[in-house]
Amino acid sequence: MPIRSGFFNSVNGDRRYQADFFAMFFGTLIGNGVFPNPSTGLQVLANQNMTVTIKPGKGWINGYFFVNDSDYNLTIENADGVLNRIDRIVLQLNFLNREIVPVVKKGTFASSPVAPTLKRDADAYEIALADIYVGKGVLSISQANITDVRLNKDLCGIVKGLIDQVDTTTIFNQYQAWFANITGSTQTEIDTWKTQQEQDFDTWEEGRKSEFQTWFDSIQSILDGDVAANLASRISNLENDVARHKADYTQHPGEGDTAGSNNAYTLTLNPAPTSYVKNLGVLITVHADSTAAATLNVNNLGAKKLLRSNGNAVTNLKANGVYHFRYNPSADSGNGAFMFVGEGGEYGNVTAKDVRNTKTFGTENGIEQGALDLTNLVASNIKQGVTIDGVVGTLMDSNKSDLALRVLSTFDFSYKGSKLSNIGDDGIVFTCYNNSVGGIYFLQAVCKTETWAASNNMGSQLTCVERSKDSVYFGTQNGRVYKYSIVKNAVGTQSWYYSLPSQNIPDDISVSPDGSLIAVSDRSLATLHILKSDGTLLKDIPLPDYARKVIFDPNDNNIVYSIASGVARKIVISSSRLQWETGTGISYDIFKPKIFNNNLYFVTTNSMGYKLNTSNGAIIESGVSGVGMPAFDKFGNVLMATGPYITYLSNETLRGTQTRLMAISGSEIATKNNYGYVNDGNGVTYFNIYYGLNVGG
Repeated sequence: MPIRSGFFNSVNGDRRYQADFFAMFFGTLIGNGVFPNPSTGLQVLANQNMTVTIKPGKGWINGYFFVNDSDYNLTIENADGVLNRIDRIVLQLNFLNREIVPVVKKGTFASSPVAPTLKRDADAYEIALADIYVGKGVLSISQANITDVRLNKDLCGIVKGLIDQVDTTTIFNQYQAWFANITGSTQTEIDTWKTQQEQDFDTWEEGRKSEFQTWFDSIQSILDGDVAANLASRISNLENDVARHKADYTQHPGEGDTAGSNNAYTLTLNPAPTSYVKNLGVLITVHADSTAAATLNVNNLGAKKLLRSNGNAVTNLKANGVYHFRYNPSADSGNGAFMFVGEGGEYGNVTAKDVRNTKTFGTENGIEQGALDLTNLVASNIKQGVTIDGVVGTLMDSNKSDLALRVLSTFDFSYKGSKLSNIGDDGIVFTCYNNSVGGIYFLQAVCKTETWAASNNMGSQLTCVERSKDSVYFGTQNGRVYKYSIVKNAVGTQSWYYSLPSQNIPDDISVSPDGSLIAVSDRSLATLHILKSDGTLLKDIPLPDYARKVIFDPNDNNIVYSIASGVARKIVISSSRLQWETGTGISYDIFKPKIFNNNLYFVTTNSMGYKLNTSNGAIIESGVSGVGMPAFDKFGNVLMATGPYITYLSNETLRGTQTRLMAISGSEIATKNNYGYVNDGNGVTYFNIYYGLNVGG
């Protein structure tokens, strides 16, 4: 209620006052805290174990009264082994339980802990009596661990209002005990430090006295008798010793900067040597590079050759370089020479062509760069079975009698396949089947001895298929191009599909080597649709005639396509311009193109094979009648599906000796490393190109 008043006499019970109203009344007269008399009222004391005692006393919280008539013990929870905490002893006014009770509020473990906060809300109101520091690993609480907070008005405070006197005796005694403890320990530390300093000084003083006495004893004889004469004699002897030492260049080398011109160095020492003696040493800083055999003339005693330990001339001194030489009177056929000191051992007869061009080596003339080029030292350039510099050769003899194709598996599908894709790094090749009678249009995947499902019924006949990395692309008769992920032993996941305008039929598909572009041939519009990797259209490139076959040139990511009447063209995608077009010489339609090592290979409808330069479209060669779809092995040799056989030709040429290595009927062939697939429309045959030969891969 907003307005309350009291206290008034009750008439027939109409004025009744509850305890909270009386508490509010008394709370306006008496402030919260502990009653000050006695001064030990509700003081928290340690028991030298894990308990503390609250002394008798009285407290007041928001108009409610608390009395403790005797010692009241509280238990402190055990300490943590690693971290510290601070517990807080409080008087808690609990409105729900209608009581005031002493409570231990346990703190939070921390390296630098803080005391828990007081609860002061509609459920309870707390005042603090003391904070208990519980250090890590302690087994008992001492009085030094207890902080009395009764006088802190924010945490507790002294009851004020109807009190005549405040007894501060206990608080004063606590302060006196603390002060006596601090001053006592400080004085002890000062006395200990003073004693140690006095002992250290006495030790130092005795040492200096001993040193002085030793020195004095050594000169006492000099001071006896004629002191001046004795000192003069000593000084003269020392001067003579120093002069002899300075002039003795065999005991220590003379040092200085050279002068002179060309390769004739000079050196001036002080004191000057009177002659060249055995092992006379010089430590010279060269003022200019030497360009040939050098000499050194010390204090005009005569020019002497600078030689190495093997007798060869020193020719590679560098300006500002520091060099050590010793004189040998027997060197240079008895003429005497300065010998280079500290150079090391012999260099041998290694030359630049003996050392890799990525390494350097030391010579008498300094550091030189190796010239041996091993960039062509690769397995494919080393004969099979031969190891050079740790590289094991895989190069096979080009004699075709050494090769032996062998069938490993034949996949005779219930749905007969056609249109073979290229092979991925995982060994998978795709083939698609169309059964117009049963309405079955299925994309099949083959991997050596496993068959992988790629998609379910497409709902329309498949016209083309292409494999790129982890995806397969195919076109359908209802005018769509699909991209599916490759999932082992499961139906592949469709990524996207692209619909050609007016449901035009996609004749062929090609994917760029990096997978960023997809080229689709549109027969009806005679257009190349260039798609991005997400299946959206990048651009359309109109053509003079529709592209029967499309292939990306891996060298520049542009498109080569074939049209009717023996014409192949190359289009630059960025500008849609024609880069080149084949001229005369090819009279039949082109199909089944492949690009290998900058050359374009294809077969015409009259069963003639051609090899063109992909840069300008020039015909390099033609030959081998009766060939089918071209493919290449790992060494660049050509495999042709020629109907009843696979024909093998060497070194990327179409005019080499034909070797029919395996009787397999088929028109499409795909190869990867040592293996190949051939498709005859009835199934797919998987074979080893180098059966029985160790070629790696």
